[in-house]
Amino acid sequence: MISANLNTKILSVFIMFSNGRITMRLLTDDLRAKVLSIITPTQSEIDRQQKTIEELTIAIASYASEHGYQYSFILPQGSTGQKQTQLRGASDIDLFIGIDPNEYEHILALPRKQRSAELDSLFDRFIKEWFIPALSKIPAQDMRKTYSQHPYLSASYMGSDVDVLVCFDIPAERIASEGPITAVDRTVHHSAYVASRLNTRLRDDVRVLKSFVRACHAYGDACAVGQMGFTGVSLELLVINQQGLEGALQRIIDLREKPLDPLGRSKKQLLTKLSFKDDFVFIIDPTDTSRNIASSFSERAYNWVSRRAYELLDAKGDETKILDMVIEKAIPTTPPPDWLIPHLFIFEVCSDESKHYTVNRDKLYRVCRRISREISFERTGEPRFGQNTFEILLEGTRFAIGFLVERTDIPHTYARRGPPVGSSGMDAFIAAHKGVYQKEGYLWVDARRKWVNVREMIRSMMTEYLPAGFILQSGISETGWRIANILYRVILPLERFPIKARV
Repeated sequence: MISANLNTKILSVFIMFSNGRITMRLLTDDLRAKVLSIITPTQSEIDRQQKTIEELTIAIASYASEHGYQYSFILPQGSTGQKQTQLRGASDIDLFIGIDPNEYEHILALPRKQRSAELDSLFDRFIKEWFIPALSKIPAQDMRKTYSQHPYLSASYMGSDVDVLVCFDIPAERIASEGPITAVDRTVHHSAYVASRLNTRLRDDVRVLKSFVRACHAYGDACAVGQMGFTGVSLELLVINQQGLEGALQRIIDLREKPLDPLGRSKKQLLTKLSFKDDFVFIIDPTDTSRNIASSFSERAYNWVSRRAYELLDAKGDETKILDMVIEKAIPTTPPPDWLIPHLFIFEVCSDESKHYTVNRDKLYRVCRRISREISFERTGEPRFGQNTFEILLEGTRFAIGFLVERTDIPHTYARRGPPVGSSGMDAFIAAHKGVYQKEGYLWVDARRKWVNVREMIRSMMTEYLPAGFILQSGISETGWRIANILYRVILPLERFPIKARV
């Protein structure tokens, strides 16, 4: 039995009872202090963020008062708002302007498509006639309208990147029963829920967990391992639910089979819900239990974070390894080994800023999925260049796209299978093709390929399929070599792929 006279420092290395026994914390007091000294914002940084928020709020509120704009609240959201779970150097500020839905019933009563268009028009007017004139007086810099689900304003002020968004001021109970009007209407309720349940230690645990996921390069929409990684609110909810870092890490590992659901539903029960049928992990929104916060996670990102979480917990006692795993480092730019280079194809594109970067990212993923399918198989279904995979990395306005492909060059002809011998389509197939022969009960013909080199095929399709607003670049920048290293250091070890190191 543990003596009550043990001093606080010794007690602090213990965390919980697990299967009837006490387990040690992952971070000793000294290591925890060291990690937090690296990732926690300085007081001057926090003060600057608060001053930025205050000046932005005053500018928007004053202009509204002078020109008759009505609003319910102006509040910062996200990690730099009331939650205060931001990491050092994370100076992004999301300022939400809440408006009363009762004032816009004439719009909200419209059919969905028309309503969305009218909301776009409304928010666009707010940006042009309210937000930009208000922030011009401070003055903010680099102001531009950006579009995600709806238009919003992006700007820079006092060294911070600022987004000014409109949301509807809707009670949590109404959202839970009717759903939100816009995707960001839930955010203020998330902030209140998280902030009310964090104490100093749990807030620091959130920061360590966020830093770990960022070190995995699998955080949010800046994810380099999959299209979308773990979001900040998902990590906050994991820490709150498990009451600490270690429990949250273990919960990540178990998440595929054990949903995080305030209603206690099993995965089997959740999958019966139509809106959840395609989800593979579940972190149910405590403010709206009909929503899965984890529905946006890429399976690749989850698998990587889960694997690294297991390795991190297994590293208990190895302070050097733990520190290496929880502090984010830049992705290397060194070229991968020679044996991989023939199978690696890197393309880079630049985009304009008229659309939110996540909109551009999603467009590129659709393009790359199409290319991936087409380089795998001929249009008639026969194998082409074999198994392949790809990943995308965004830095600024530059996207690097990396493909790994099993076979890089293939013969000019391939055996194309036709209809079964004796079938109704047999005569038509023979009439349409020369050199038809029979084998294994089917008609066959040796068909000529359009593409025999995969690089040429991918480049041609990139040029053909890229949407407006993207420009294919020449050469490989550091961004390109970083995505090459994601494929080499993360994707190859994580996923089964028929390319192995040659000794």
